[in-house]
Amino acid sequence: NKVGIDTAEAMLNYFVSKRDLKLLRRRFGGWGFYIAIDFTDEMFYGEKGTAGVVGTKHKKGSNHAFRYMTMCIVTPKGRFLIWAYPMEDRKETLYLLNKALMRIEELGLRVHAILLDREFNYTDALALVGEKYNYITPADQDKKFRKHIKGKEFPAYCDDWRIQNKDKEQISTQLAVLEERGDKYGYYTKLPRERFIKDMEILSQIYGMRWGIETAHREVYGFRISTTCKKMEIRYLYFVISVLLYNLGIWINLFFGLAGAAHVTFSEMKEMLRQIFEEFNLWLKSPERWLSLLNFGNAGKVLFARS
Repeated sequence: NKVGIDTAEAMLNYFVSKRDLKLLRRRFGGWGFYIAIDFTDEMFYGEKGTAGVVGTKHKKGSNHAFRYMTMCIVTPKGRFLIWAYPMEDRKETLYLLNKALMRIEELGLRVHAILLDREFNYTDALALVGEKYNYITPADQDKKFRKHIKGKEFPAYCDDWRIQNKDKEQISTQLAVLEERGDKYGYYTKLPRERFIKDMEILSQIYGMRWGIETAHREVYGFRISTTCKKMEIRYLYFVISVLLYNLGIWINLFFGLAGAAHVTFSEMKEMLRQIFEEFNLWLKSPERWLSLLNFGNAGKVLFARS
């Protein structure tokens, strides 16, 4: 009962701070980052109406899940999760998106662009992000899109593509349309025109870095604590712990410059953490070992090393 949403978020924010991002800048390279914002679901099979459970796409035999908005740094070298927060209601998307943007400011991140999933592809969300940041998101291939590209040569570009909400409020964005093996697709973007107009494939290359998020989410899931608890606060706490363990694996490999055969895999890291926990548990059950360290100085250090 002492665990709350705020305390779990505070723990995550404590272990993902400005000092950690300095290492990422050195190892990943560059002065700024591409940031991906997405949702990840923890499928739920209990009673409908459970607090914190929302409807989602059908998966693994359920249409309900504990849902988290996640934000991570994406590069060709890896992913690093920097923020996550639970969704209590499907109507909270804009509220959570604003929290994510505020977290970017708190961390002092320099952002090249924010890569958004299709779920954010609507007027209010793009207007909110576009106030301060560049973005890239897949374009809706609706009737208006199909009519616009008919008879066009590709790649095609529109510098004043209008998106409208139900209240008739509009925003203007750029639309870039590409073609690959007969398939036509597009992106809405607020990137400066000069950064992509000579080669629009750059947009696909940048947005392509986002695809590794699904892999990152699966690896985070590998650290998930199994539970049947129905309390949203506990499920969020466990999700935060899994995020931090995932980040620890990324951090270890980056800090020690490990790559190739020397790269520490997540399965190896899980085994290492298990052994550390077992050793620590033995020390807790044997207080005389702690006393030996205090009384015998270096001799105690040898005992610690041997154990």
